[in-house]
Amino acid sequence: MASNLVHEAGRYRWRLDFDGMEALLRDFFATDLWQVVEDPPAGTVLHFVKANDSHVLSEDGCARIEAAGARHGRAHLHRVAGGHWVHVENPDAVLGLLLTHLQAHRRPACLAEEPPRLVRPATSPGACIVPAGWKWRSGPDPESGAGSP
Repeated sequence: MASNLVHEAGRYRWRLDFDGMEALLRDFFATDLWQVVEDPPAGTVLHFVKANDSHVLSEDGCARIEAAGARHGRAHLHRVAGGHWVHVENPDAVLGLLLTHLQAHRRPACLAEEPPRLVRPATSPGACIVPAGWKWRSGPDPESGAGSP
């Protein structure tokens, strides 16, 4: 929060736009998107991450997501250990879900077809994330024709 303080003329003031924040929150709480969960647009698959120690998503909400998923198969609830900041408290679980479910749609061409295992994201731009136990493809990339790294 201190990064949102501005020092002017020997005093500190908030640089936050409280009126704008209030408007955003009111809009957020007024928007009901359960229809999208219960009847997603064609080709849309929804994945919800519920941190076990967070109460932002109620058990009633969890049940509603699971019931919708049971009806149409395109809404999935994933319960993982952690609290409200689950991406910080349990990054391995979040990354594992991303690797499993995003790569189910498009696996990087630089990797052989093997089941995903957990890794940390690559740090250099354009780097390929290689989960432990996966193998690099040998030969040219089928999409670009470039050789393997």
